[in-house]
Amino acid sequence: MLPKAEYLASLPSKRVIASALFVDAGGRALCVEPTYKETWHLPGGTVEQGESPSEGCVRECREELGVPVVLGRLLAVGHIGPSLDDPVGALAFIYEASLGGLSLSGLRLQASEIHSVAWLRDELLRDRLSELAHRFVLSGMEAVRTGRLVEIDRLEL
Repeated sequence: MLPKAEYLASLPSKRVIASALFVDAGGRALCVEPTYKETWHLPGGTVEQGESPSEGCVRECREELGVPVVLGRLLAVGHIGPSLDDPVGALAFIYEASLGGLSLSGLRLQASEIHSVAWLRDELLRDRLSELAHRFVLSGMEAVRTGRLVEIDRLEL
C-alpha cells in the first residue's frame, strides 16, 4: 500500500478555471477582450492553488475589472478535454455574478490583461468569442433560464 502523499502525487491533475456570467436587463452578457489572445471571453480565469473555484472567480474578476464583484449561484460546470495545445484540460465553473450597480464606466480594467469590455448578445457573441467561451455563455444562460445547473460538456449547440 502506498503512503497517502505518494498515492495523491500519482493521480492525474487538471487545471480549474472559473468564470463569471454578468447579464444585463436586456439579456446581454458582459465579455472582456484580453490582450493575450484574439477572441473575447467571460471575466475569470485560472483558480490558484488553495483557492476554491468561487474564490478564484472573485479574485480574477477583481483583477480584470478592477472592482469587487458579487457572485451568485453556480450556473454551470464542465470538463474541457485535453487537446494538442492543452494536454491537461481543465474543469470549468461558471457563476452568476453582479457588478453591484456599477456601470461599465465604473470599471478599472487591468490594462496589461484586458483591452476592453462590452455587453454582447447573439451575433456579437458568436463573432467575438471562441467556440468554448460561447459555450460557457450558452450554458450559463440556459442555467439562468431553467434555474438548474448545466453540465457544459453535455450542452447541445
